[in-house]
Parts: sequence; structure tokens; C-alpha cells
Amino acid sequence: AERARIPFIALGGSSSITPASRRWVFQTSPTESQAIARMLADMVKRGVKRIGLIVEDGDFGQSGRHEVRDLTHPQGLGVRKYGIRLGFDVAYQPSASSVGAQLATLPGTPDLNALLVFGTAEGAALVMQELRRLGTKHPVYQSHGAAGYEFLKLAGDAAEGVRLPGPPLLATDSLPGNDPRKAALTEFVAAFYARFGEPPSSYAGYAYDALQLAIDAIKRVTTS
Repeated sequence: AERARIPFIALGGSSSITPASRRWVFQTSPTESQAIARMLADMVKRGVKRIGLIVEDGDFGQSGRHEVRDLTHPQGLGVRKYGIRLGFDVAYQPSASSVGAQLATLPGTPDLNALLVFGTAEGAALVMQELRRLGTKHPVYQSHGAAGYEFLKLAGDAAEGVRLPGPPLLATDSLPGNDPRKAALTEFVAAFYARFGEPPSSYAGYAYDALQLAIDAIKRVTTS
């Protein structure tokens, strides 16, 4: 798309999709840095000082890992801003049927205040189930890659109490009545449910946003 100079709107959440060098590729989903900044800011409010990081061993997870490592490095600017350091760091394979070996040493890791899991639905759910089996009491944060009902279905009760960044589409009923987004989101959720029999995922919202942006751009070009 970049070589052909054809506008392309991606739905993926990786910052590698839209580096500054690309002028023709766009995305509607948040990037790792945006999601991680929200999570770290929330951790600061809750007094978290040292975290454990569990990432999916793929482009998405490794991009998140790179960002978290930068922000928690003892000499990094992120530590000055958030005051959070990294005390545990492992990766798991997206296709793994078990993550027990990767998390075996977690219970003995001292001074952790929270855990951050950076992956997508299946693997993220598997990690949650293993964490509950281990009996960990640490607050758990999941990335925006797990922000959806599929993760909740896969993780079951193990997802209880998880905190994660996600679009308001997933919490339409919780938005105050004066929120300017509520009417449009409520209409979209109802239309999606009527068509597919289930609530929309984050990516359904990202796709709808992408379509509206494309339509608006096409109108601007054809009427100018």
C-alpha cells in the first residue's frame, strides 16, 4: 500500500503498522505505547512500584515488552515519570497449551505489586488461568489485545478483577448519559447485536471507525 501510494487503514494494535516513515498507512486502534501509558498511570494511582511482565512471543507482545522495558529501565525517563520498575519478565508462545513452566518462578519473586500481561485472547486467558492456579494475589493488568468478550469467555472466572485499557464501546452501559459518544455507541451495539446475536468486539468498533474515516475522505476528495 505504501509503495503504491494507496491509503490503507489497518485495524491492528501494533505501532509497527504506522511508523512515521509511512504516509499512506493509518490505524484506528490504540498502539502499545498509548495502552501502556494508560496502564502505568493507573498503577501509579494505586501505589504500584514494581511489576512482573508476561508477554506473548510475537510482534504484538514483543513490541509491548520493548515499550515496558524502556519505561521501567532504572536509567529511563519512564521511571522518572511513573516510578515503576520491572522485577519479573517472561514470554510465552501464542500456541502454547500450558504456561506453567514460564510462570513457575513467579510465586518466589519478591516485592512485586502487580502483573502486566501483554497478549491476545487465547494466550492471555491461559495466563490468567495459570495465575489463579498458582494462587497469586497480585493485581493483574491485561493489554488492549485482551479487551473483548472473547477473552472473558475463554478466561471465565479467572478474569475477575483484571484491569485493562479498552474503548468505551465495551462499556457503553456504564457511560454517563451526557457523554457525547453514548448515543452513537448505543445505536452501534444494538445494530451489531441484532445482526450477529452477540455484542461487538473492540475490533468491530475499530472497523466501523475506519469505514467512516474512509467514507469521509472519499467524499472530501470527490467533492474538492
